[in-house]
Amino acid sequence: MKRIGIDIDTIVRLRDWSGKKTPDPVHVIALLEAAGVDSIVYTLRNEETAYTARDMGLLHECIHSHFNLRFYPGESSVQTALKSKAGMLTIVDFDGPNATAINLLSKESAVAPMISYLRGKGAIVSALIEPSADQIKAAVRMQCDYVELDTSKYSGAENLGDMERELENLKIIAAATAKYNIGIIASGDLDMTNIQSIADIPEIEEINVAQTFFNRAILVGISQAVKDFKSLV
Repeated sequence: MKRIGIDIDTIVRLRDWSGKKTPDPVHVIALLEAAGVDSIVYTLRNEETAYTARDMGLLHECIHSHFNLRFYPGESSVQTALKSKAGMLTIVDFDGPNATAINLLSKESAVAPMISYLRGKGAIVSALIEPSADQIKAAVRMQCDYVELDTSKYSGAENLGDMERELENLKIIAAATAKYNIGIIASGDLDMTNIQSIADIPEIEEINVAQTFFNRAILVGISQAVKDFKSLV
């Protein structure tokens, strides 16, 4: 069985948009962990909100499963990421408010020293990347401990043929990555209709889901939604 991680950014955005204290991510984390999730994913966004400092001060204390912090590798965010004491630090890029895959090739000169610095401080470092050979080679050069393969092209495929091609590419990239002793996570718009094929890739250790999980939770509740997703992975 794969590990299942829940990206709580949907809850964070709902709270921030409302301008109120609820829904509180801390309360949601407690419900998720009680239901048996293996990992909590939180994104440190480029722009600070009124709640950023509060969240970063509480997350390490309230997360009792695995804490995966996503962040963009700027100088200040690197220090904030280290202070979070997260179990894993995942480097991402941003498209507006949304975390996206980072191009390690084009940003290697800036990212490589940061990865070396973080690993020197004892951090476990991952990067959210496109599933391509060039990106994997860059991750190997930079000595990433993990990579998080972006599955959005697979999950967003408009027809079965495209979906099958993207799935085959993910299988090839995962197999190649594992040969370098790099751990593999997968994420990207996965839902109950398409997650099982990703879970069937043996090299993938963990799958992170985000808004699609909370879409399900609205209908059946958080506890049942966790059970539903875990039954598929």
